Amino acid sequence: MRVSDCDVIRDLWPQCKASIFKRANEVMLNIDPNGIFVAEEVDTGKIIGYCCGVKVSPKLGFIGGYAVRPEYQGQGVGPVIWKKVMDYLGDINIALFARTQEMGEKYGEKWGFQMMKHKRLVHMTGKVVLNDDICVKSIDGITVCPITTELLPGVTEYDSDICDGIDRRLFIDGVIKSPETWNLVAINERREVCGYCIIYRALCHVTVVGPLYADNEHIAELLVTRCLQLIPEDRQQNVLYYSWNINLKSIEIAEKLGLKLTYNRPIMYSKQAIDGKLDKIFTVSSTMYYPF
Repeated sequence: MRVSDCDVIRDLWPQCKASIFKRANEVMLNIDPNGIFVAEEVDTGKIIGYCCGVKVSPKLGFIGGYAVRPEYQGQGVGPVIWKKVMDYLGDINIALFARTQEMGEKYGEKWGFQMMKHKRLVHMTGKVVLNDDICVKSIDGITVCPITTELLPGVTEYDSDICDGIDRRLFIDGVIKSPETWNLVAINERREVCGYCIIYRALCHVTVVGPLYADNEHIAELLVTRCLQLIPEDRQQNVLYYSWNINLKSIEIAEKLGLKLTYNRPIMYSKQAIDGKLDKIFTVSSTMYYPF
């Protein structure tokens, strides 16, 4: 895939009803410029499908996007791109979020992916209600501010500690510098990062919270509440909050914000599960990027 293909690929996403960060492919091309493949018509050069399978670390690959234009489905295009991605990723551990339980079972049957039984990704959605009477407004000893160039190294170090040692500097830097994104970081009295939150405008008129990482639920609630206050009111009408079903404190925060559970999805790996520090993951980054 070329950078010039990004606008064409964006046109495929609404067909999948996917809540995807608008500049997802530009960010991922910085992380792995060889990990996104497209299928084109030989005569016209028209892009008819794509699959994103990037190497997010030397030992971990992630499949975050896979679509074929409706009029070309059922002709074998999808399986060919999929195999191209699998060949590229090779024998490393590969993660993905299946769209549905049925799709997850197919990935398991055809490609040997294992569905994680102990956790699923729940989608909490709705119109945000920022109620000062029930939401954390401040915490003694904690300062909340935007992620600056000076604070970015501390944020990426904190992030890496949560995400199994993976360096996600390019991802974090790419997202926070993109249009229609909002972010905050929590700093303690020792000037240490103890949490951060990013909110971004996705396609399909959805505003997505993630990642939201924090040392505890009080810091997480403070960060996400303050961050939501930064966004325009019309962006608060349809918010998507990704959480693990086993993080009950995270789900409680989403419910305080007026969000409701809509559905859940399985997380799958080709080799072994990688959880990261689950107690600090209140929302995952994005189903396009990483399993954290």
